[in-house]
Amino acid sequence: MGYEVQWSVLWDQPYRDWILEGLYLTVQISLMAGLCGLAIGILVGMLSESPRRSLVLLSACYAEVFRNIPLLVQLFFAYFVLPLLLPLSIRRPLYEIGWEWGSAVLTLTVYTSAKVTGHVRSGLNTVGKGLREAALSTGLSWWQMERRIVVPLLLRLIVPNITTELLPCHGGGRDGNHLHDAADRFSILSLGGSEYRRHGRLPLARLDRGNPHERRGAKGPHSRPAAPGTGLTA
Repeated sequence: MGYEVQWSVLWDQPYRDWILEGLYLTVQISLMAGLCGLAIGILVGMLSESPRRSLVLLSACYAEVFRNIPLLVQLFFAYFVLPLLLPLSIRRPLYEIGWEWGSAVLTLTVYTSAKVTGHVRSGLNTVGKGLREAALSTGLSWWQMERRIVVPLLLRLIVPNITTELLPCHGGGRDGNHLHDAADRFSILSLGGSEYRRHGRLPLARLDRGNPHERRGAKGPHSRPAAPGTGLTA
């Protein structure tokens, strides 16, 4: 039995508008989160060389915390928990202007910037100490040295790695876990919808029920008797 797929139906109404709207939303969120994450990541990463120990600790904590928390967990926190920490006078306008879009951009920005921060901190180790000492000996301040000498050299080294970290913003993943990335992107695009809120209110008991044939003592219609002397089903 053969089937013929009519791809032309995707360009009929209302599917065409839905596809174009989803494409526009994806590009919009990707550009905003990618640019902001890149700028914040480079800035926070440069703090790891600050003369102040508190800024160095801040840079390390920022990178280690936000890049190790799964993206979907950060998304749930940004949409459901973060508004509850704000006053009611701020919370209402936040939802009126569309916090669904804002939480997606915020989450991807923080996640991407933490990844970029890690690459910046690693790339700084490749810049020689003698180069820094030579720059300071000319009378440059620490900030001038970083901006005029260290950062240009650093960007040449970490650009290939940074491009891979920008992939989660528009539909990819460095680790190749495409199913996990697809689930995260679907949650971002459907955030605020009835389906997303319904899943957020699902009782945990329903999630633990599982397949009735897999319960203790239950046998499925296709289960076979245990092998002699093993106690295990074939």
